[in-house]
Amino acid sequence: MRALAATACLVLSLMAARPAFAQTLVASGHVTLQEACETAGRANCIVRVSIEGPIMVETARTFALLLDAEQKRTGAKVRPIVTLQSTGGDVTAAMSIGREIRKRAGETFSNGPCHSACVFVAMGGVERNIAGIGLHRPYFAKFETDVLAEADARYKRLMRLVAEYLFEMNISDDVLRMIVSIPPDEMRLLSQMDARRIGLNGVDPAYDELRIAQAAAQYGLSSAEWRQRLTSLDRQCGREADMRSREAVRGREDCQNKLRERVLWGFDEATYARLNHSSANRCQAMAPDSPERRACVRQIADAIRLEAQLR
Repeated sequence: MRALAATACLVLSLMAARPAFAQTLVASGHVTLQEACETAGRANCIVRVSIEGPIMVETARTFALLLDAEQKRTGAKVRPIVTLQSTGGDVTAAMSIGREIRKRAGETFSNGPCHSACVFVAMGGVERNIAGIGLHRPYFAKFETDVLAEADARYKRLMRLVAEYLFEMNISDDVLRMIVSIPPDEMRLLSQMDARRIGLNGVDPAYDELRIAQAAAQYGLSSAEWRQRLTSLDRQCGREADMRSREAVRGREDCQNKLRERVLWGFDEATYARLNHSSANRCQAMAPDSPERRACVRQIADAIRLEAQLR
């Protein structure tokens, strides 16, 4: 473990060294690189970063520099998984961090607290699982005027920036209305269930569409067909939301593990067994779950479908 006292030192170290996986590097601005890329040269690379304490302009600058340095070191596209623990700070800086996270299709997590400006950072994750959310209306840390028109204009500019940011992050208007309704000297605490209900927790809808399209393409399906087959799987194994005990959850998981691939390929048991046998022979030299192996299996599945159509 090597502590770095300044951002410049951090950047130079990251570019020159090859830190081991899970090595902890501490940066200024309450930003910590917890896990660097395991190896260089990957097309994609996950890094784990924590942000703790007050969110300030320096925090945003350090966060961006840290990710840029790690991307330069590895030559890979860096995807951050960001853990948050903060009671707030500068809203503009928080939105800057959130945009950086979203640009890189990052994820955000928190076991709490994540109050005030911290929530704006959390919104940047395309997948969000935030506990300890606390909301209130943004306010000015320093504001000197005795003219209502000036105060009104500045407040409206701030709220316009906030509204535009939430729109960028695909956060619902319900969240904006809730934020605006809570005075700065109060705090609305949300449970994780409440946060999921209003769209703060969960998967960004645009990212969800992208992820589903990519997954469906592996099976030669459209997004609509993929959703229909997942619905069919839920009918057979039960919906996760309906599970009321650990035994029921385990039973659903066992059912999904047994049926998922067969249902997604759209094969009966005998045809799916044939697909498995053929792919085990023809695709065995390819790495498991690699794009090459998935393409190989799909080629076999397409041939089986075509054969069935010609009969």
